[in-house]
Amino acid sequence: MQEKVLLDVVPGSPLLDSLMQDGISESQKTFAVAHRKEIFAIIDAVPSFACSQRDTENRFERFRYLLDLYQEQPSLLDPFMEIMMNKLLVCIKLLDSGQTRFDDVSNVAFALLAHLSKVRGYKVFLSLLPHEMKYMEKVLSSLEQYADSTEDMDSRYILLLWMVILCKNPFDLSKLETKNGSNILEGIVSITLPYLYLNIDRCQHSAALLLSLVVSREDARKKYLKKLVDPCVLAIENCEGKWSINSDLVGSLRLLAAILKKGEREDLLTVADQVLNALHRLGSLEDSDFIVKKLIVKIVQRLGMVFLKPKIAKWRYDNGNRSLDFKSSNFVKLQESSALELDSFEDEIYEVPFAELEVVLNTILEAMRNRDTDIRWAGAKGIGRIVSRLPRHLANDVLCNIIKFNFNLHSGNAAWHGGCLAIAELAKRGFLPLERLSDIVDIVLNALVFEEPQGHHALGASVRDAACYICWSLARAFRPVDLKKYIIQIATCLVCVALFDREVNVRRAASAAFQEIVGRQGTFPNGIDILTKIDYFAVGQRCKSYLDISCQIAKYSMYTQAIIEYLISFKIIHWDEEIRLLSAEALHRLCAFDPSFVSTQVLKKLMPLVSSESLIMRQGGVVALASILSGLKKCGTLLDKELYENVAQIPSMIYPLCKKKTRSLGSALMRRAMNVFIKSLSSVIPKEIIKTEDWLCCLELNFCDESGDIRKGACQAGAAFFKLYIDSSGSEFLIFRIRQVYLPQVGIV
Repeated sequence: MQEKVLLDVVPGSPLLDSLMQDGISESQKTFAVAHRKEIFAIIDAVPSFACSQRDTENRFERFRYLLDLYQEQPSLLDPFMEIMMNKLLVCIKLLDSGQTRFDDVSNVAFALLAHLSKVRGYKVFLSLLPHEMKYMEKVLSSLEQYADSTEDMDSRYILLLWMVILCKNPFDLSKLETKNGSNILEGIVSITLPYLYLNIDRCQHSAALLLSLVVSREDARKKYLKKLVDPCVLAIENCEGKWSINSDLVGSLRLLAAILKKGEREDLLTVADQVLNALHRLGSLEDSDFIVKKLIVKIVQRLGMVFLKPKIAKWRYDNGNRSLDFKSSNFVKLQESSALELDSFEDEIYEVPFAELEVVLNTILEAMRNRDTDIRWAGAKGIGRIVSRLPRHLANDVLCNIIKFNFNLHSGNAAWHGGCLAIAELAKRGFLPLERLSDIVDIVLNALVFEEPQGHHALGASVRDAACYICWSLARAFRPVDLKKYIIQIATCLVCVALFDREVNVRRAASAAFQEIVGRQGTFPNGIDILTKIDYFAVGQRCKSYLDISCQIAKYSMYTQAIIEYLISFKIIHWDEEIRLLSAEALHRLCAFDPSFVSTQVLKKLMPLVSSESLIMRQGGVVALASILSGLKKCGTLLDKELYENVAQIPSMIYPLCKKKTRSLGSALMRRAMNVFIKSLSSVIPKEIIKTEDWLCCLELNFCDESGDIRKGACQAGAAFFKLYIDSSGSEFLIFRIRQVYLPQVGIV
């Protein structure tokens, strides 16, 4: 089948390749006409190919491929969603009495609808399904035929979603009966319950959603709440293992989570203690599988919201400024005034159930240190919601606990990430106490450069990303006068992360946080000028950020030294060799912006690295030192002869490492470092100081290396080195070397 698609989504097209090199996503801008026509053609042809299994598989695969192109921006489908759904719904024949299974056309239509739901999201999909009451009995009857079956999952899934929208009708369902005389509500509950425990799939999720909606209805909540909750609690208490393959346990947890989300607080209070006690007996989250853990965290945080009255604490920090005119007189008055006299708000009288709250908070705080990212996210959001209903002193206790246990010396990547997410949620909601701002800023500055070594790589990208989220939240939550004391530290650190972080998502997150602070605070030095240089697309390409944009930012004196120090402190000793080499080249270019600082402050930090026991630090120190000395030479900066003499001896120190077997990691690192060193410094260090024999020995080792990259680098370094010996005395030395060493190695005597 010939594919007619727009150029910007054709894999392998030159335009797409150039966009990806610039860090630009291949995502669509509109619902392409060619895609739309082909999708509609497949939908219209459903009756003609549904009876052929081969044609059905081919058409469905094509339909799925085209829709999946829009998974990043599913809202582009919205103008045509209802049309596509209506065309497919016409193909569906709901079951009548006596029928037990759908025909092929209906099953294919259900499968296409299910994939539409997956791509666009079930919430939007749900709102577009027909909601007329005339469908209620037929949909329910169709569901009843599949209640004990595991086949046709897509059909069962769509029918359950359809029942959800039908149950949102404002009619009293307790007074409605089917043709058989049975009550509609009782039928919905009895028919849906088997779907909850049959299997762990999408049907289980939609069944829980449907039952929770029934329980939240005015005509059913008193009758069915206890009837549905009690079996769930019993299933939790009797479960033998907290495994995600236990459909009874997972189904019960899904239903409880959905009920606690949809139900009324007054009703839920009657069962909250019962549910919490059952969950508490399950024990630690660490003993559970992922699905079970996530559901437990959701249930516990929603129980916490049930126990606490639904009112926003008065001590909440209220940033009332919405003006973007930073020069107006009103804005100046706001800056000069106190941020908010939080102490003037005495804590109201809170009815806090301390025993239950302790269990809830312990579970959520434990979740924020869990090894799974989704669990930490759920815990952080739970902390934000619960703290919003606590008195100020209890909220401060929660924050102290997070700072103490998530950011101590023994905390790892997971704890730091969960703690950063929780702080960001608190800041975004306005529940971060102003007096703790200095502690938070210290945490943020450390989190922005966080890395936890793991073998030959390191963890920490998620922590740095979450730290950017904190900065973004602080910009929205606090007034400029509150952040004024910390603004320089935050600005320089965000700029460095946006320029030099290894991960593109972290660079873009730092850029977004910088943009948010510039827009809302207006206090970053040269904020708008810098923002245009480190925007979302500019920082997408790593080499461009290191070598080009960094030099553009270094023109602003406030950022110059911060950028250089950041590279020296974190990047030339980075675990990724590519980052180390890029950092050295960036330092070479940055020397021109502050040569005196580099020559007096930076060089003395590099010399100890050259003799470090860590080969990574040693390689970074050697290449950075060589690049900086080369950069200073271009600037015309004069250095001491003693320094050159010390530097010239480095190849002699490193040669024993280079001489090791080529497959040795340390040998490879040092050989590449020597290539950069000799190439950069052959024209910098005076010829009479150079240890010719030692330098040449390093080159000759690299000429024979098994790695093509090292041999290529050695050729470039050799070209720079041999230029020193083009005079008469030097040429004699080279001729002798060629005759005695090189010619015999290639078989010429």
